[in-house]
Amino acid sequence: MEILLYAEIYFICMTIMALVLYWTGRNEDSSLTGIWFKAVLIFFLANFVSNFLFTLCRPQIAESTAVKNLAFILKTIYHVSLIGGVYTWCNYTAAELGSSRLSSKKARTALGCILLLPILSALLNIRFRHLFDISKQGTYLRGPGFHFQMLILIGVTFIYSIFVLKGLRNESDPLKASHHRLLASFPLCLLAAWVLSFIGESVPVICVSISIEILCVYIGFFTQRISTDKLTQVNNRQNLISYIDYKIAHHDDPVYLMLIDLDYLKIINDTYGHLEGDKALTRVATALKMCCGPVEKRPYIARYGGDEFIVVVETTDGLLVDKLCNDIRNTLDDLNTKSGSGYRASLSIGIARLEEGMDHNDLIAKADEELYKIKKGR
Repeated sequence: MEILLYAEIYFICMTIMALVLYWTGRNEDSSLTGIWFKAVLIFFLANFVSNFLFTLCRPQIAESTAVKNLAFILKTIYHVSLIGGVYTWCNYTAAELGSSRLSSKKARTALGCILLLPILSALLNIRFRHLFDISKQGTYLRGPGFHFQMLILIGVTFIYSIFVLKGLRNESDPLKASHHRLLASFPLCLLAAWVLSFIGESVPVICVSISIEILCVYIGFFTQRISTDKLTQVNNRQNLISYIDYKIAHHDDPVYLMLIDLDYLKIINDTYGHLEGDKALTRVATALKMCCGPVEKRPYIARYGGDEFIVVVETTDGLLVDKLCNDIRNTLDDLNTKSGSGYRASLSIGIARLEEGMDHNDLIAKADEELYKIKKGR
């Protein structure tokens, strides 16, 4: 009865993982985060399948040496796929953070070298049985190598979680902050599994906790996609209004809104075609992300509509906003040069500061007035 219940739990978790993998594949997301997330799903699906099949083999282990050898192979795959799942999870986390430090080839190589130790341990277990063994009765016996493996996996994921939690200090978007907190909780799944392993193998906590974690991450991932402008990959107007309302109700420092207009988009479209106009909009979004990323209390970027973007900045330093405007223009000039296009995209920027009693319409309207004055003066 216990084996049947164990197998049923793993079958449910396998189904959840397979469905999420199917839904993710249908999205055709070729971004770095999408690629790493699919890799996470594949490794943990392999992890669940191998343990599910092992559970089905257990009753016949005492009767057949061949079944025992198959069960041993399945458990080896279980351990190797768990390590692969951790490796891909760490890289997915780095991609979600947009951290060049964690996403670099050097960081991935260092992570791979660290996780190579438990992989070698799993392979050497075939000879030395230090990681696990299977008794003649089909009982799965954990050895000291198992605890060594879990400590490495927990330690690695905790290091990445620390980077996530550090990044939260500069994340002003509550939606992304909530998603990142969920990413930071992943080591707790491994820690709970390791602690409960001292009770016995009748508690399949690792598959349940990882399935719930990945399902929640997928929901958060999908929610972010809904709130993202497909062309420019910044927040869309719907999410923008919600964010401004949130920031009006919850802010510690003065709030500034920058209404940014791409000059002469119609002329670019008429002269060079709409595809080139889309490239110009993407170039502006790239400049905004490059300039806002390093700022403390990271400014919020959104496409307001058409050729207009909005950046919301919370800061006690009013000069920071002016500096940010200059940085954006200079960065866009650099991108213009690198693009080799026959035109130079330029911007007009209207700035408004949030005042008592304003709602989002008032704040945007005030920035729009400033933008109009700049365009009229030009």
